[in-house]
Amino acid sequence: MHTLKKILLFCFVIISISCEKEFNMKLKETSNIIAVEGKIENDFPPYILLTNSFSIYKDFNINSLTNLFIQGANISIFHNNDTIHLKEYNSTNIHEMPDSFQVELAERLGFDIAQFGGSFPPFVSIYTIDFSKMPLFVGELGQTYGLEIKVQDKILTASTSIPNRTVHFDSLWLETHPNPAKFPDYYQLTGILSDNGSTTDYYRYATKVDEEPWLVSNSSVFDDVFFNGKKFKIFIPKGNRFGDTPDPLDETVGYWNNQDSVLTFKLSLIDRPHYDFWRTLESNRSSQGSPFGSFVVVKSNIQGGGVGIWGGYASYTHHFYRF
Repeated sequence: MHTLKKILLFCFVIISISCEKEFNMKLKETSNIIAVEGKIENDFPPYILLTNSFSIYKDFNINSLTNLFIQGANISIFHNNDTIHLKEYNSTNIHEMPDSFQVELAERLGFDIAQFGGSFPPFVSIYTIDFSKMPLFVGELGQTYGLEIKVQDKILTASTSIPNRTVHFDSLWLETHPNPAKFPDYYQLTGILSDNGSTTDYYRYATKVDEEPWLVSNSSVFDDVFFNGKKFKIFIPKGNRFGDTPDPLDETVGYWNNQDSVLTFKLSLIDRPHYDFWRTLESNRSSQGSPFGSFVVVKSNIQGGGVGIWGGYASYTHHFYRF
């Protein structure tokens, strides 16, 4: 049961994307909608997850996972005059993917590969580069990447860019919890960030603790509308595990604790369509279940009958060592 829970949490984001194409007051089920979760980051190979749409009005269990991930797609990335054909990795050939990349990719997807016997769960299909071909294709700053997916008699397309620079904090430090008497074992990670005044910037961040997976909060993106060109102080909240719904009354949510030794924080610049996807998706999630919330349509840059995101990241990773 413990393993099943972790598997279901691993699929949470993908299912959420599949479910949030549009709002229909008649509660009609969506069908034949493909969800795309694709990422390309500076100095890291691109990867794509494809899943079938999943109805939130049906029971979801371990047997549903067999038909969740889509196999057999032909996926190409277009960069300048080059065409890069991605390779599908699943239970039949996952051994051809370098072990180090499997571990890193699992962490980026939010789960610990050791919990699945040191490899990806057997139902997962991942599209990424062919590691037998050199040189390895990785993302570059300031570049634009087209995407084409041929699957299920459909052709899905998208385009994204990796901004031309990374950003990093001028300084990082720890501050006590605002109520230290009540929460002496919790603290907040704080930093000073200098924003570039010549551009409108869109940010996304993720956090990790020690050797655990990367996690995001329920508000992982922000823009510089209120601090364009300025230095500002920012509180860096600790991410949540996929599927967790933090109690709004829990005063420890977002705070790090004394059991955390190495605090890692990745800050990324993203383009506007990429930002709009996460902003609307997170706003949609936060409003669901609230009688006072309003439905937010999730914006996607996938064309041709799909939903989701093909997004570029210009990332810089910070490490804060607490001993």
